[in-house]
Amino acid sequence: MAFLKGKIKYVFILTANCLFIGWNSFFILSQSSIDDLYTSVTRNNEKELGRSDLSSEQRSLFVVVPGIGDLSRLPTLEESLQKFYSNFHESLAVTTCYVFVWNKAVFQEVAKSLHMCTVKYNTGRWIDHMIAYSTLETETAATHIAVLMDDINIQGVDIPSFLDTMEESGYDLASGSVDSWHYECMHSRGLCKSHRTDYVDILFAVFTADAWACWTKQLDAVLNSYGWGYDVTFADQCEAKVGVIDGAKVLHYSGDKKCERGGDCTRSYNEDAAMKQLWEWIMLKSETSNVDEATQYWKNVTQERPLLFPICDIYSDFQLGQEREERK
Repeated sequence: MAFLKGKIKYVFILTANCLFIGWNSFFILSQSSIDDLYTSVTRNNEKELGRSDLSSEQRSLFVVVPGIGDLSRLPTLEESLQKFYSNFHESLAVTTCYVFVWNKAVFQEVAKSLHMCTVKYNTGRWIDHMIAYSTLETETAATHIAVLMDDINIQGVDIPSFLDTMEESGYDLASGSVDSWHYECMHSRGLCKSHRTDYVDILFAVFTADAWACWTKQLDAVLNSYGWGYDVTFADQCEAKVGVIDGAKVLHYSGDKKCERGGDCTRSYNEDAAMKQLWEWIMLKSETSNVDEATQYWKNVTQERPLLFPICDIYSDFQLGQEREERK
């Protein structure tokens, strides 16, 4: 028994010493830069996922606008595309934009205003335009493909920084943040540079080339021509990591009117038909058997699953600065 007590005492002392050494190591480590530590961990994760860092010379971004036909939206779109060129045209190896016009009557005016882009006439809805774009040979040369809707203003977006944060976070698809949008997971978070959601509405969203290839394979103008639901099933179907770049704030407009809650003020199509296709698409892709189950899947992806991830994938520089000050 005395021998056993001695052993227990020895183990206790050894454990205490290990804890003391471990605490000192942690204390020293905690004085180092949190963002450096996070970057190291993130880069290791990216290597495991097969991702690699790209310099601006290696990086190329093509922008596709999948449909405009209402001239009231042209000023917003022109402003965003001008921002595209003035903000980051020279920071990437190849940059270009493609705009599809569905209203032949306004084609010439759109082409004149958006002379910096390749403007094409194409019939159909936004899904038809993305399918048309995916068949272009030049599309395959891009490392990133952005989808920009014609009623989205990206004046709050710095594209080089957006792509840096997207790559550092390891996202296959990233969206700008949209405050007051009806999907709360897309709201900006003051603590974050990025946060994972596994769902974003396609307003201003950037795909990696591989993610874009998988996205376009999902598109089916016969089964789901209105396009509702592709974003809901994307992360599962393409095994993709999806997130929001918090500082890249975008606004949603209809003409000169800001849409405070979702896209209600801009839709010009049959919402009942779009909703019917949404539930049919989710049932097909998620293997749910009825509308109630499809609704639960939609709710899980857009509202419940985003809450399971950490608040931030990368904390904002301001938050990191505060933490450094608190440690002093």
